[in-house]
Amino acid sequence: MSRAPRALATAFAVLLGNVEIVEVGDWQIAEALELALAEEITFYDAVYLYAARKLGTKLVAEDSDLKRRLEA
Repeated sequence: MSRAPRALATAFAVLLGNVEIVEVGDWQIAEALELALAEEITFYDAVYLYAARKLGTKLVAEDSDLKRRLEA
C-alpha cells in the first residue's frame, strides 16, 4: 500500500508532462460560442469540442453526449 501513492504520482507526472496548453483568442471564443448555440451545448463543452476539432486532436471525455458530438 505504501507504494500506491508514489506510483500514482509518477503516473500523473508522466501524464502532465504530455499536456499542451493552448491559448484561445477572441475570434476563437466567438466561434466556440456559435458552436455552443448551434449544438445546444454548454459553452464549456463547446470550447473543448471546438479545440479538438480545430487542432485535430483526440478529446477524451466521459460525457456520452459530448462523445457523440465528437464523432460527428
